[in-house]
Amino acid sequence: SEEMSAAKTTADSETAGEQPETDSEAGKIYSAALEAIFSQNIWPDGKEIDQAEYKSRDFSENQFAVCDADGDGREELLLHVTSASMAGMFEGVYDYDPNTGNIREEFRNFPAITYYDNGSIKAEWSHNQGWGAKLWLFTLYEYDRDGDTYVFRGSVDSWDRDVFAEGFPAEYDTDGDGTVYFIYEDRNLSNHRTVDGEEYHQWLDSFLDGAGEIQIDWYDLKEENIKYLKPAS
Repeated sequence: SEEMSAAKTTADSETAGEQPETDSEAGKIYSAALEAIFSQNIWPDGKEIDQAEYKSRDFSENQFAVCDADGDGREELLLHVTSASMAGMFEGVYDYDPNTGNIREEFRNFPAITYYDNGSIKAEWSHNQGWGAKLWLFTLYEYDRDGDTYVFRGSVDSWDRDVFAEGFPAEYDTDGDGTVYFIYEDRNLSNHRTVDGEEYHQWLDSFLDGAGEIQIDWYDLKEENIKYLKPAS
């Protein structure tokens, strides 16, 4: 089946009267970047916005947040953009250079992302094209502090026997629960390891064991909400 992931549920939008918590430097830089979305029609990294794709619908259904998403001690700007076709939807993580104030896009993926406090990201795919129903396909990334970027660590798919029985690789299903997992450790998804639940969870725990999910406070992407990022004069 090809269904949009339901795993991403943004927090209830904050009202304009509740101020996002941010330091003054980040607030000044990110509020200017968000204002430019409206005044200059550019994304925070300076790329022009395709108005037909993103602004022909209700643009206020998009959201923003400011928090330390990668654990580097400096706040990032997050955009959760859904006012587009499925192919155009994205969630972006933007970081600024404290020396120049320049903003760059640190990460971008379909808007079904879970952030962990150890710098890992679990990015679910927009569609489930496989034979698994218990697990939604996802890709795991890990923050590289030296490069200030996210590094691909692997993608996971699964096969549930009760979804598609013909050809099910039962020889890998050592626990007999009717599910096996495919771990892809290259971006091209050309090679994978077929494993059972225990090995899959060992692999996942090697990145996420002990990590907590970061709760993101999202705000509607409206001009009246942006002003709360600005430091008091």
